[in-house]
Parts: sequence; C-alpha cells; structure tokens
Amino acid sequence: MFSGTGAGFYDLHDNFLDVFAPDGQHLQMEPADLFINLKTQLFVAAVTSNEPDVSPVDTIDSLFPRDLEADLVGRHVGVPLSPNEHAYIHNANQRREYLSSMCHDMDNIGEFSHQSIVNFVDTIQS
Repeated sequence: MFSGTGAGFYDLHDNFLDVFAPDGQHLQMEPADLFINLKTQLFVAAVTSNEPDVSPVDTIDSLFPRDLEADLVGRHVGVPLSPNEHAYIHNANQRREYLSSMCHDMDNIGEFSHQSIVNFVDTIQS
C-alpha cells in the first residue's frame, strides 16, 4: 500500500484522524468506515501472527479504545460531534463487541479474517 515510503498499517492507524479529519474538522462517514476496517485488519493480523505475547483482548483495547468519544471531542473542542462521528463511535463500539465475542475462537477468527479482507478491499475500491 505504501511501498517505498516505509509506512504501514500501524503508521496509518496512528495518523488516520490527523489525515482524514485535520485541523479540527469533523470525521466523515467514508473515512470513518475505512478506519474501522483498518482497525479490524490490524486486529486480525495481530491475533493470527502466532506471536505468543499477543493478547486478543489487549489488541482490541488498543485498537478500539473505550474513550473514542473523548478523543473526537478533543479534536474540535467546543464543537459538538457530527452525526457521522456519532455513527463512527457506535460502529466502532459494535465492532469492538463483535471482536471481543469471537476473540477466543481461532476458527471463527480465521473465517472472519477472510471475510474482513474482502470487505476491506471493497471499501478501498469504492
């Protein structure tokens, strides 16, 4: 995706809001959906990496923190969250719960991994 620049999924994750909602702007729905799908791909990559120190629960907590609303509010202080931002928070929390419910079943994660890649590619292409 970023060949030649040294940037990867984790770099994109860490800087996503700065790129897609700069200077206090509201996060729009399409980038918000892309961000949730990116976070999902990072989760799948982490838990299927066979690294013994990777905890699915810790990975979910890192990628889908419970303080998403506070983070977005802090990006544009004094300005209410947009409907798209509320939808992003809702959708991210739903994804967090879904991943949490399946994170201890590697067979489910494998099946979900394949489907989430298809969804991620579809999101990028649209």
